[in-house]
Amino acid sequence: MNHLQVTFDRTSYSLLPEQNVVKELFAPIQDQCQFQELIDKVQSVIIKIDPCSLGAQSNLIDRCVVLDPSLFINAGTHEGKCRLLEVLLFELENLAQTEAFNSLCSRAAQLDPNQFVEEFERLEFLSGQKTQAIIRDRFPQEEWRNFRFAYLPSHFIDYYLMQQILEHSQFLWEQHMYGKGAYLPTVSLPSDEEIKAYVLEYLRLASEAKDPVLSIATEAQKQLDQYRHDIKILKDHSESIGRVWERIQDVESARSKYI
Repeated sequence: MNHLQVTFDRTSYSLLPEQNVVKELFAPIQDQCQFQELIDKVQSVIIKIDPCSLGAQSNLIDRCVVLDPSLFINAGTHEGKCRLLEVLLFELENLAQTEAFNSLCSRAAQLDPNQFVEEFERLEFLSGQKTQAIIRDRFPQEEWRNFRFAYLPSHFIDYYLMQQILEHSQFLWEQHMYGKGAYLPTVSLPSDEEIKAYVLEYLRLASEAKDPVLSIATEAQKQLDQYRHDIKILKDHSESIGRVWERIQDVESARSKYI
């Protein structure tokens, strides 16, 4: 059984307690076959604990994963450990795709911003799917609610729409394609945070309704039908809910072209 070689950047914010937490995280999944495959690809990683606006980020050149100190605030709790574990798994899966990310970046000049961002999001979606596979294989279903990646959408379009609404796709454009043309989101993005929350909840339920686990899909579909029914009734009595309904219609139209 292989073990991931983890070292810590000495210039980082990192303190001994945080290092110990990271080293202990992989114990529950150490012998899991898909995790062993991930270790074979990555082999070693440098962990840097420093402020990071995204919470976590992988540096493909330095083979480094940056973790924001905020991830350790609740690391003493079971839920906090689950969150930290899935974030690390996802970033390691990104590192395992270094060749694919480098290939995409080398072709950036031949792609328009929308093509580049969508391909980048597709690679991260694949990392998310592999993270989900490890979590669902190792942890019982009653534990899945502790992991955001356990409920990653089954369809890329749902994932992509979420990333657009969360402004992650815009961030990718700014980081890699700024000055090379405008990035045009698939749907009109809500600027109001409350409307954004409503639309994200709709997307969450819509994606879970397509989950391959029947019990999850069935319950999500019930909630989705009720959610849509309630908003449809309220839209004529509230201007803000009316705007939510318009955004949901946009999302449904975008999803219908792919699902």
